[in-house]
Amino acid sequence: PLYDEDGAHPSDFASSMTPVSPAASVLVLSQDQIAAHMLNEMARVAATLSVTPGHAALLLRSVQWREELLMDRFLRDPVKTKTAAGVPLGPAPGTPDRSGPDEILCGVCYVSYPGAEMFALDCGHAFCGPC
Repeated sequence: PLYDEDGAHPSDFASSMTPVSPAASVLVLSQDQIAAHMLNEMARVAATLSVTPGHAALLLRSVQWREELLMDRFLRDPVKTKTAAGVPLGPAPGTPDRSGPDEILCGVCYVSYPGAEMFALDCGHAFCGPC
């Protein structure tokens, strides 16, 4: 028989143990609740790390949505953390310079607008305000 260091057998403790119901510690969330939680977490990470919500999602996915682990890794080495998650390190290639007077072609309606009226996605695709 198995005995612990004090000479007690495991069955000696069986009568003093109270079984715990597995359902007591489980919280079931709906899809909408999960989505809301994920959006809140993305917004919190985006604000804390000064990144876009899309980049926050990439960063969170890279650590299986473990926010504490992400913060620890990011504070130690933000460049390595961003690179590992696929987050661009600088402005996206082709991001329009919104400060210049040069006109930029909208990638949606193909009309040229001044740089100050243009927007760009993280991937660098530019589009005008109306689009």
